[in-house]
Amino acid sequence: MRKIFLIFLIILCGAVLSACASHAAAVGHMAGPQILEPIGFVDPHADISTCFVTRGPMEQISMRSGAVRVAWEPLFFETHGWVYEVYAMPGASVVAGQLLARLDSDAIAERIENQEEFIANRTRFRQLETERFMISMTMMQLDGADDAQMDRAEILHNHEMDILNRDINNARRYLQELRRDMAQTELRAPAAGIITHDTWYGRFLNTEISAMYLSPSQDIFVEYLGVNLFILPRAPRIEAHIEGRVHELIYTPMATEFEIAFRIHEGQPVDWRFEILPADGHMPGLGAYASILFYTVDIPDALRAPVNALTVLPEGSFIYRMENGEPVRTLVQVGDRTDTFVQILDGLEEGDEIVVR
Repeated sequence: MRKIFLIFLIILCGAVLSACASHAAAVGHMAGPQILEPIGFVDPHADISTCFVTRGPMEQISMRSGAVRVAWEPLFFETHGWVYEVYAMPGASVVAGQLLARLDSDAIAERIENQEEFIANRTRFRQLETERFMISMTMMQLDGADDAQMDRAEILHNHEMDILNRDINNARRYLQELRRDMAQTELRAPAAGIITHDTWYGRFLNTEISAMYLSPSQDIFVEYLGVNLFILPRAPRIEAHIEGRVHELIYTPMATEFEIAFRIHEGQPVDWRFEILPADGHMPGLGAYASILFYTVDIPDALRAPVNALTVLPEGSFIYRMENGEPVRTLVQVGDRTDTFVQILDGLEEGDEIVVR
């Protein structure tokens, strides 16, 4: 029995030692950790693709669509108030200088009347004070007042007159402002045209909210939601393809930024407006479909490199230039870029061989 136990123990120890040896051998043949290349690193021994720095046009185009429609020219009151009367409805033809609408001016008229009455009362009081002073001086002379008493009376009178004159002058300036406000409660057509949108009675307006729109010309409109707000300010060229012709467009803001924000807030439609320039002396008809191209980058002759050659790091922008068959990291200064090219302002020259990824 003891011999059987010893034999079993020897067999068990041999199995354990064999398993440990196999595990050690397997560990010894495991691959080491993979070393990751840092961003912007080019392995000089790896297969790389190259191209050349070239000169040529750079264009980045964003396309939208619209239709030729009648333009809206926003009209604003020069003061604030409640709309009291409207004299021109949508569709009405108007001439330059025609009265279109008027704000409630009753409060201004009442203030004008009060101010005129105040000025008249203060002017009469000044005249009475002057007459009273002259009588007082005559009485003092008859009573034998000395020069010092006469001087003190005159100084006191002049001080009172200065206060009265200041009050009257301030009141007259305020009256001029009120009369100017009264004139600004009237909205008149700056040019002949057709009223396309009107205001309504009882609406409160200020100087940044349009009262109505006048249509003096033909323009292109593009729906607000179809145009990126950042495209328009930086598009050096805008053109429209209409009825087989290419028309140059000029962006003309429909309204102030405040007006646009107000219309959006009120859920009203907001369009972008573009003036159409004739193409070969031809102007498109109303309702014509327009494909509008925004050239956000439009450089006819740029020193350029493919965008996949550029490496941007915290310390700057780099492109690998081939020198003697080896890639050398080169600091570059870049300008505009498109989906395919980046403009090179400094650091490379035309014909330089560079690495692309």
